[in-house]
Amino acid sequence: MNLLFVKSDKIGSKIIRWGLGENVSHVIVEFDGKYHQYFHSYGMRLQPLSPKEYAAIGYEVVHKIELYLPYEEECVAQDMYYKDSKYQLYDYPSFVYFGWRVGLRKFFDVPLPKRNSANERDKTLCTEALYLAADIFADITGYVILPTDMDLAITTPKDSYFKISEHVKELAL
Repeated sequence: MNLLFVKSDKIGSKIIRWGLGENVSHVIVEFDGKYHQYFHSYGMRLQPLSPKEYAAIGYEVVHKIELYLPYEEECVAQDMYYKDSKYQLYDYPSFVYFGWRVGLRKFFDVPLPKRNSANERDKTLCTEALYLAADIFADITGYVILPTDMDLAITTPKDSYFKISEHVKELAL
């Protein structure tokens, strides 16, 4: 099971990366060599794609965090991921909020807030896969891969990568 931090040539990814000033726009999960999430114009959809198929639709892996699971446990994790995930339509009010915060950041140098104002787990900044993947990994292994002080809902994809990879190194996983 791996966490992949990706970007694409699609307009949404370009806007997110421009707004955040980062080279990453989304996070997806890899099981058994297949990428298990992608985004389209109406929302998030789970579908296993090979790296070649994923690249063909315009996505590129920028960073990767490897989380080792034996094959049997990885199969269980994948089953849990599909069971607990569902097709999700985009949260358009969050897009408006993101646009407003990006405008403040880009034009008035106001930083992103430290906490999620909605205080909801499903109001994330293009990191929807992380909470679920982290919960599943903890259920199977007992290891909590998310730092306790990390609010995914406001942590950007690139910052998520650096914080989680450091935390995983500390856990020696």
